[in-house]
Amino acid sequence: MTPVLIAAFLVYGGSGPAHSTYQLQGTFNGFLPILGGNEGKAAIDVTVKVDSEQPEKDGTLRFTHELKEAKILFNDEPLPLGLDAFQSYFPKTTVVVNKLGVTLSTTAPDIEVPVKLPGLDIKRFADIVYLPVSFPEKRVSAGDSWTFSRKFGAGDVTYTCVLNRLSDGDAEIGLKVRQIYKNLEDETLEIVADKDRESAWAETSTVVEGAGTANLDRRMGLFTQFELKMKSVTDVVVIKTKERSQRKLDIELKSKRSG
Repeated sequence: MTPVLIAAFLVYGGSGPAHSTYQLQGTFNGFLPILGGNEGKAAIDVTVKVDSEQPEKDGTLRFTHELKEAKILFNDEPLPLGLDAFQSYFPKTTVVVNKLGVTLSTTAPDIEVPVKLPGLDIKRFADIVYLPVSFPEKRVSAGDSWTFSRKFGAGDVTYTCVLNRLSDGDAEIGLKVRQIYKNLEDETLEIVADKDRESAWAETSTVVEGAGTANLDRRMGLFTQFELKMKSVTDVVVIKTKERSQRKLDIELKSKRSG
């Protein structure tokens, strides 16, 4: 039986380099910012190769990830995007983090993807695949909690974590997320900068809330599984007419490690 620990530090990175494959699956059900805005269902399924190097003496880690397979469906029909197209927007990327999972640098590009789905932030792609949690600087015991924030797209996401289970070999972390942000949009749902407000069609205010779990292999210093379910609610006000409407979207993300 794996011994249960009273308290321990949680960190990324084991005793050497690691080579992993992660399968990321996501479903988006509700109002989608696709083809000018549609009610429907989108699904993604991507395979990501992740390599990590030997940790530095201070625990700093370098991860490199690369898409190996990818597909996206809208209302159960595949969109005409091949692997080359996905790789052009999500290219091979190196992410440097400290041992607690705080991103220090990334080579991810500053580009806009043609199909915009919540959570699929190019700069934060690693966060939903293999770096889902930042750890506290102190020892933690089962039942302990901590918070941290990360910037996703238009606003910061606040994470509240609880250590559900801790043993010598693994840990399970429960987490809740919350994000609030506002935007200006044109009639095609494209974001309009504040300085170009005269060209905006609507003001939007969005609240995203959700919960999930993440499982850590403590010997490898890598997450083996991550699941998150979220609900996004956006209040829309047309600037000229003051007409109001609401958009809702259910989001589910699952990432699982093999190799």
